[in-house]
Amino acid sequence: MQLSLLKSSKIYLASPYSDPAPHVSQQRFQSVAVFAGILAVEGYTFISPITHSHPIAYYAFLDGSYDFWKRLDEAFMDWSDVMVILGIYGWKESNGISQEYDYMLHDLKETWLWLPWESEQQITRVWKDENKMLCSNYERSI
Repeated sequence: MQLSLLKSSKIYLASPYSDPAPHVSQQRFQSVAVFAGILAVEGYTFISPITHSHPIAYYAFLDGSYDFWKRLDEAFMDWSDVMVILGIYGWKESNGISQEYDYMLHDLKETWLWLPWESEQQITRVWKDENKMLCSNYERSI
């Protein structure tokens, strides 16, 4: 499906973040910021919790874990119509993404995977089958 079909939707842009190595979290933040910028330039309506929360956590010396930000992220998910997972390194292993997916599924909201380096405007539907998150040729145990 084309990402452009979600242009009238309110998008929750999920992405991996936490890592034991601080430089990995920083790189993930920078990657998400670039792709959030693309969405902004293209006219999408979205919330990117990592680009929102990372600077706050950094400058206020707060915990950057999903558990710390869960309440706020759930409010963002309540506002959104759909979740788009940015498929950067670590998305398959991300505990936060798995919890966000479950939250969106509970409200019967669709989830899509965006692998921008494969096709800038192509997205793939995400679903769960037993204990795996599946999408096209990608899967991960949860």
